[in-house]
Amino acid sequence: MAKRKSIKGLGREIYFQKAEEDKQVKQFTGKQTKRQFPLERATFYIRPEQQDQLEKLKIKLRSRLREQRRGKKRQVDKSELIRLAIDLLNEQDEDLLIKRLTDKS
Repeated sequence: MAKRKSIKGLGREIYFQKAEEDKQVKQFTGKQTKRQFPLERATFYIRPEQQDQLEKLKIKLRSRLREQRRGKKRQVDKSELIRLAIDLLNEQDEDLLIKRLTDKS
């Protein structure tokens, strides 16, 4: 059996160690505990047709992934799609992005 950690010289820190460890664990949701990375909440405004497109894409991708994995459900949500879109935007050439932004204005 392993020896217990000495608390000599820790003072009041011994009472707060457990609370700090719990706080670190609570940063993650159930799904994120498996992935081990925190997410931040953000609000973005999109057009209604973009909302519809996002919902249709989510449904289509869920069914395609279900077919590929022989019935095993793979959760695809809109947040995951947005994270993927941001990653794909970061891979794009900046000049192309600027051109697209200025053409829309």
